[in-house]
Amino acid sequence: MPRVRAGILVIVAAVAASFSLSATEGVDVDGGSVTGTAVGGVRIFKGVPDAAPPVGARRWTPPQAVVPWSGVRDGSSFGAEYPQTPYPTGSIYGRSIQKQSENCLFLRQGRHLFRDRLDFQ
Repeated sequence: MPRVRAGILVIVAAVAASFSLSATEGVDVDGGSVTGTAVGGVRIFKGVPDAAPPVGARRWTPPQAVVPWSGVRDGSSFGAEYPQTPYPTGSIYGRSIQKQSENCLFLRQGRHLFRDRLDFQ
């Protein structure tokens, strides 16, 4: 029985290692390439631009196509949220102030690592 447990542990460790290798690989999106993180077997890409920044002449217009970037964008943290007034002290909705900007059109996307390994579509 101890050999079976040890064998299972080795298999689990090998599978986990193969997932961690693919967790930081970049993916191509409309604007360029993005890397992400892995949590609980899911690849997560945060702060992925969804459209051109809605500032200046684009402020009150429909969203425009994302502005392409060069290199690989770090997708390990969230993009800015829209500017808002914080809730009063003591409110049940209160939380620490997050990064805020009018440039707030970002996505968070995830993909299961096992799905990547099996090459499902």
